[in-house]
Amino acid sequence: MTAQRHLTMSALGAAIAIRRYLQNHPDASADAAALAIKRSDADFMSSDFESALELHEILPIHLVFETYHDNLRECLEFLLLKHRPWWIQAIPYGRERVASAIGEGNDEGRDELQSLKAAGLYADPVSEVAVQWWDRLARAVRSELDDRLLLQGRAAERLSLEYERARLNSLGIPKMPRWTSIEDNGAGFDIHSYDVGAFEPISRLIEVKSSTRTPLRIILSKNEWAAALRYGDSYIFHIWELPAKRLVEKTVKEIAGHIPVDRGEGAWLNVEIEI
Repeated sequence: MTAQRHLTMSALGAAIAIRRYLQNHPDASADAAALAIKRSDADFMSSDFESALELHEILPIHLVFETYHDNLRECLEFLLLKHRPWWIQAIPYGRERVASAIGEGNDEGRDELQSLKAAGLYADPVSEVAVQWWDRLARAVRSELDDRLLLQGRAAERLSLEYERARLNSLGIPKMPRWTSIEDNGAGFDIHSYDVGAFEPISRLIEVKSSTRTPLRIILSKNEWAAALRYGDSYIFHIWELPAKRLVEKTVKEIAGHIPVDRGEGAWLNVEIEI
């Protein structure tokens, strides 16, 4: 609730007033500034000064709102990256998607959307500074998502290593699986394990995928599929459902029916497959 209140104009407007007051009265405290503003300006009587005082403590000190829109945009950028409200994930998909995600039709959404509009971020036509603001936030969100997916992928690879160690032990194969993607990320598979062969253990090459979605979905690149075709029956997909840690194994033949075909001048690069 605190994060949501920080993003309302009721709190932001009061915080701006406090910062401006302190610029003119540098010896005053923030509490004294809030009290003086409430007493002298009826427009602030219903403002959220409790949240405004919290904002005063956490906002960068240089934000004194001499240039209102520029500072308000910077303030919102700081707060969004600090609080990470759930709807921030919509930012890379465009500002109308953000408005839809926030929920313009309810009071809570209107409060947050009002702040974005007050900062000139929904002006039509859109200004260059607004474009730059949206682009910076989009890059930050994508970077966070990439980091999260990397961590999720590594967690799935560790699960596959544990699974393969136990499987090899149960088969009596005196070898250990190798975490190939740590050594060579261009090898075309993540884990080098083994199966029982006619005379000695044979290679079992594992591409590890993970998904937190229901039903399970994975993204497969054309390069990954090329590796799967190259290794054929030695290649297998480990698909982990997280956080349940449920493993689904698929062979190359089982995945083949989901792979698109290049046509004319068009060529596929990635395909999403429902498992």
